[in-house]
Amino acid sequence: MKYPKFKTYFNLSCGALAGLSLFLNGAAAIATPVEEAPKLAQTTTAEPEEACVALQEVTTGQTEIRKRIENRLVLQGNWNTDFLVPNNRNFDYFVALITPENTGPYEFTANLVFPQGGTEPALSRRSDIQAGMTYSIPFQSLTGRQPAIVNARVGGINGNFYTLAIAACESRIAADPSGLTGTTWELQQIQLNDGQVFTADPPQNYTLEFTASGEVFVQADCNRSIGSYTLGQDNRLGITLGPTTLAACPPDSISNDYLRFIDAANSFFFMDGELFIELKFDSGSMRFTPAI
Repeated sequence: MKYPKFKTYFNLSCGALAGLSLFLNGAAAIATPVEEAPKLAQTTTAEPEEACVALQEVTTGQTEIRKRIENRLVLQGNWNTDFLVPNNRNFDYFVALITPENTGPYEFTANLVFPQGGTEPALSRRSDIQAGMTYSIPFQSLTGRQPAIVNARVGGINGNFYTLAIAACESRIAADPSGLTGTTWELQQIQLNDGQVFTADPPQNYTLEFTASGEVFVQADCNRSIGSYTLGQDNRLGITLGPTTLAACPPDSISNDYLRFIDAANSFFFMDGELFIELKFDSGSMRFTPAI
């Protein structure tokens, strides 16, 4: 299973993170109790495909922790926060949600502590991130063992503030027969049947990511959007975009055209490892290649 790296999606569905709502302003709200966490939104099946719960911090029982980075020369800093993992369920992966209050470099490390003793490093990331945005960082046990505690370590510039939450997720997703998920698709070109051609420059600024839970994440140059997709017979594909950022991209950007044509998706096929999305009314097609 391929997961996104240290990044923000601007607006993830509530079901996707079991009540951990992320809005366009980047604020994280965690209001759903663990035992009442909703299941992931369904796509084409009647059964829920994933279920996530917000983990509780071991000393306070809270599911969202606000902390200040303190780098002390003598005493140990306060970088570590422990979250309790319920022992009555088997989880496949975890998601850390970090909302920085200060722009700058932040470090995130996740270690899994097992009930029988011992720890296992699960993830280590360092990135320059922006204040007010919520960043989603999935990770999992490399050995498949179930931890009793997730030890999250957030560091960076002394005095910076952040809020942190951890969700534990179990997956009930079968292998994806469509071949769309598990890959970040980079747009190469949009070819219309009237002769118009739109070229992605650079391709990594125009991406498409499908999830097995029916969500689609779009980067359209300086803008991002999130939506949903449906599959039908004969490789039919429907994409409905939801919230989209409204940044002003450079004059040569094809951001608006790209978003418009994604909304017009009608079907898809693969050729030589590339993804082609045919547009409605036989008006043209978009060509994508897998990100390296």
